[in-house]
Amino acid sequence: MAGTSNDNLRNSVRNSGWPEASPATERMPERMTERAGAGGRMAGRRWPTHVRVGAALAAGAVPVALGAWLAPWWPAAWGAQSLWPTLAVVSAGVTYATLRKTLLQPLSAVALRTGLLADPDAASASQSRDQVTLLDQQMSQAHERLRMLEGALEAGHSELRRLAMADQLTGLPNRRLFGELFDHARATALRQRHPMALLYIDLDHFKQVNDTLGHPAGDELLLCISQRLRDAVRESDLLCRLGGDEFAVLLTPVAGVELLAQAALRLIHAVEVPVPLGQQGASASVSASVGIACFPRDGDTLDLLLQRADQAMYQAKAAGRSRFAIYRPNAADEDTSTPLSGDMRLHWQPVIDTRTGQAVSAEALMRWQHPREGLLPPARFLGKVEAAGDMPKLGRQTLDEACAQMARWKASHHSPAQVSVNVSASQLRDPGWAQALDESLRKHGLLAGELAVELTESSLMEDAETVMPQIDAMHTLGVSLMVDDFGTGPMSLARLQQLRPTRLKIDASFVQRLPGDPRALAMIDGIVRLARSLDIGVVAEGVETAAQRDALHGLGCHHQQGYLFGAPRAPLDEPDWPVGPSINKASNRPIAH
Repeated sequence: MAGTSNDNLRNSVRNSGWPEASPATERMPERMTERAGAGGRMAGRRWPTHVRVGAALAAGAVPVALGAWLAPWWPAAWGAQSLWPTLAVVSAGVTYATLRKTLLQPLSAVALRTGLLADPDAASASQSRDQVTLLDQQMSQAHERLRMLEGALEAGHSELRRLAMADQLTGLPNRRLFGELFDHARATALRQRHPMALLYIDLDHFKQVNDTLGHPAGDELLLCISQRLRDAVRESDLLCRLGGDEFAVLLTPVAGVELLAQAALRLIHAVEVPVPLGQQGASASVSASVGIACFPRDGDTLDLLLQRADQAMYQAKAAGRSRFAIYRPNAADEDTSTPLSGDMRLHWQPVIDTRTGQAVSAEALMRWQHPREGLLPPARFLGKVEAAGDMPKLGRQTLDEACAQMARWKASHHSPAQVSVNVSASQLRDPGWAQALDESLRKHGLLAGELAVELTESSLMEDAETVMPQIDAMHTLGVSLMVDDFGTGPMSLARLQQLRPTRLKIDASFVQRLPGDPRALAMIDGIVRLARSLDIGVVAEGVETAAQRDALHGLGCHHQQGYLFGAPRAPLDEPDWPVGPSINKASNRPIAH
C-alpha cells in the first residue's frame, strides 16, 4: 500500500507541472565541481543573501503547494494514523528532490558563471579580468605617450633640419640647403634647356663696420642687407648666405646678358644705400662686388660655379669695387682697350604708354663694341672707365650722341617726345658738365623738354653741395630730371621737392614681384599716389610680362618700359615702335600720369 502510494505520489508530482530534472541538469554539479577544483564543494561556499532568501521562499512554497494537492487525502490520513508518517516523509523527500533538481543546482551553475558566489577561483578569475582591463588601459596610455613622443620627435627633427639648413642670423638658406636647391634647379634647367647664372656677392668694407661699431652692429647690418637682397631678386631666384659677408644668388632662368646685368646692378644698388643702425644716429655704408658664372657654360656643378664666380668677384674688386664682373677664362690676357679707344654706340629702349600703345620717350643705353668679345653692356666696362678717370669724357660723348640721334629722328618726323640719358654722380662732379650739356643742346637744336637726364636715387643723395648746382643748371636749360631706381634709396620728401624731377622711375625689383606680392603692389601704389599729388610722372621699368603690365596699369602707372615692349637695340631711321607726343614740351611736364 505504501509503495503504491509513493509511486502515485511521484507520478502526481511529475504530472503537477514541476520541471523534471534533465540529464544535463543532473550532470551540472559534476561540471561545477570540475571547474571549482578539488576543494570547491557547494557546501563550502557561502550563498549571497538574495540567493538564500529566494531559496527559502521556494522551500516554503513547495510544501504549501504539496499540502494543497494532498488536501483530498487529509481526512483519511487523520483517520488512519499509520499513513501520516509516510505522508510526512514523502513530502519532505519530494520537496528536497524538487528544490535540488530544479532550483539549487541551476542557481549554483549560474552563480559560478556570473561570479555571484564567493568562490576563490571565481575571485581569481575576476581579479585576472581586472588585471587584463588594467593592462589594456596601461597599454592604451603607453600608446598615447608613444604617439605624443613620436610627434615631438618629428617636430624636433623638423626643427633640427631647419637649423641645419638655414642661416641662424638671417634665416636664409645656408650652403647645404642651397646645394640641394641647386640640384633641383639644375635638373629643371637641363630638362628645359635654359641657362642659369650664379652671382657671388661679397660686401666691401664690412670688416670696418665690425671693427669700428662692433659685431652686434655688423649683425644688424647683415640682417638689413639680407632683406634688401630678398626684395631685389625674383621669386624664381634662389638666395643664400654662404657665410660671413658673402651671399649667393642663383638666377633661373636667364634670358640674356642684358637681364643678367640688370639683376647684378639691382643687387649692387640695394646694398649701397646707407643702413641705419640701432645706436642713436649711427649708420653704416657698404658696397657689393659681384662675380657671375653661367651654367652650363662656366661649369655644371655648384662647386665649380662658385669657384669661378668667386674669381670673377675678385676681378670686380680689382676694378674698383661696387661693380660686377662676368667670369672669363682668359681675363688675365685681356687687352687694355677702352670704349674711348674703340667703338662706343648707343642702343635705345622705348617707354610705352599702355593706354595708347605709343612710345612717349626712349632711353639711351651705352654699348661698347669690344674688338674681341663683341657688344658689351655698361656693367662690363664702366668700372674700368671710372678707374681710369675717363668717365667725364665718356659721359660727354654719350650726351652728344643722344642729342644727335634725337635731331635725326626729328628730321625724319619719327621722333619720340623725349630722349633720356643716364648720368653718374662722378659726371656731375665734373665742373664743365653743365657747359657741355648746353653746347650739345644748341649744336643739335633740341628744344626744352626733349632731353631728360636720369640719375639714380643714391647718386642724388651724394654730395648735395656739388649735385644741386648742376641740377639747377639743368632746369635752367630746360632739361628734365628723372629719378632712376626710385624706391631703393633714402630720399626724403623735402629732398624730392628740392630736386623737382619730372618723372620717377620705379625700380625693376618692385615690378618683377608683381602681381603676386602684396607688398610690392602697396609700394608701387604709394609711389604712384605720391607722384600724382606732387604733379610728377611715373615710369615702371623692367616690365617683362603681360601680368606685370596689367597690374601696373590697374594701379595707374601707364608709362612702362621693359623687354615686354622691346629690347634695347641700335637706332633705326624710322623706329619700329609707334611714337606719340604725350609730353608737353612747353610746360616740361607729362600731360598724363
